[in-house]
Amino acid sequence: MYVHKKLSLKTMVHGDDFVTVGLKEDVDKFNMLLKGRFEVKEKMIGDGEGMVREERILNRVVRITEGGWELEADQRHGEMVIDELGLQEAKGVCTPGEHEKEHEKEANQELLDPYKSTRFRRLSARLNYLAQDRPDIMFSVKDLCRQMANPSVGGWKKLKRVARYLISVPRLIMMYEWQGQEELEEVVTYSDADWAGCKETGKSTSGGAVTIGGHFLKGWARTQSNVTLSSAESELVALCKASAETIGIVAMMRDFGVLGYGTVYADSSAALAITARKGCGKLRHIQVGLLWIQEKETSGELVYKKVLGTKNPADMMTKNVNQESMKVYTDKLNLKFESGRAVVGLRVQSGNEDSNSGKVAKLSTSSSRLSYGRVRVQRERSNGVSAVAARRSVNLHSLGTRSVAFCVKNNKQLLFVLQSRNSKK
Repeated sequence: MYVHKKLSLKTMVHGDDFVTVGLKEDVDKFNMLLKGRFEVKEKMIGDGEGMVREERILNRVVRITEGGWELEADQRHGEMVIDELGLQEAKGVCTPGEHEKEHEKEANQELLDPYKSTRFRRLSARLNYLAQDRPDIMFSVKDLCRQMANPSVGGWKKLKRVARYLISVPRLIMMYEWQGQEELEEVVTYSDADWAGCKETGKSTSGGAVTIGGHFLKGWARTQSNVTLSSAESELVALCKASAETIGIVAMMRDFGVLGYGTVYADSSAALAITARKGCGKLRHIQVGLLWIQEKETSGELVYKKVLGTKNPADMMTKNVNQESMKVYTDKLNLKFESGRAVVGLRVQSGNEDSNSGKVAKLSTSSSRLSYGRVRVQRERSNGVSAVAARRSVNLHSLGTRSVAFCVKNNKQLLFVLQSRNSKK
């Protein structure tokens, strides 16, 4: 992340892609500088003439609505998994995971053959990428990835279970509704742990979700490194992880010029009691390295509060939950399930649409507060290397390959995505 305080620009760099947020006049200055050096074509998102309401950034679908922004994952990843497993005609299920049946434990431990193991690793890695934007499958995919070293029959069943869930729920939309400046000051993180949830190793799972106002920013599901001796200790480990994530986001906000503070919610009274005291006391089995959060609580840098377990969205990152609980947690994080396909959503191996064409359909929605554009450059020769070859090269900088995106908010602001292949001579 880069911040230009004079021009009030904030830029995220992802490989050769740049996303910049700022006021329209400041973005225009940046845009003119780029146009002086690169050949670009432009597309914008908004309600004005020649604009569209929906586009792709890094193949994620970004959409502007009357209520705010919407973001969803690339739907093709789930479809590729379903196709490779041959489940196109299979019935969907309502949850991404289920508890292992006692009479199947022995058979589930049998290892897969090398060919099937390779397929398991490939599909699990694809789902792991998808899970970044799908909090509802984070725990199930984490369980799959734990078997990368030695894929088993049980792991293969879990893989097919996630695929069947994606048949029922192909899309999960993260909604970012318009909210005031006062709601940007508090970073709220939910923390939870499932003590000794793994029956084989006895290890626990930490889960968490970070929000600002009604906006979901980040979630995680992690197997804890060590075996914990009590539920309080496992919850404390999860609380430390949540605290570290909160401090990091508050620090990033400070770089952006927004002064905020962090609040961490947990459903464990024992773990919250440990944060409010000094030292271990009689809890000799608690590691000293976990007690740094006591200093954060004392200094006021972080505030720790209690939340009911039934209203803690981090719960779905630590275990398999039923459909009713999943709905409660996704509503809490302002997530929405949808069927069908996004207007600009790409299809798997479609011969009718070039996945790099940037082709979009317009929506008939009025009045936006944000606009967006996508820019591409025609092929030219750069240092004797074509644009396609330059894209595949490791040293992109020396070949003049560039991608830039602009994002600005409010009525006076525009969002562009520029993808430039060659510098002007």
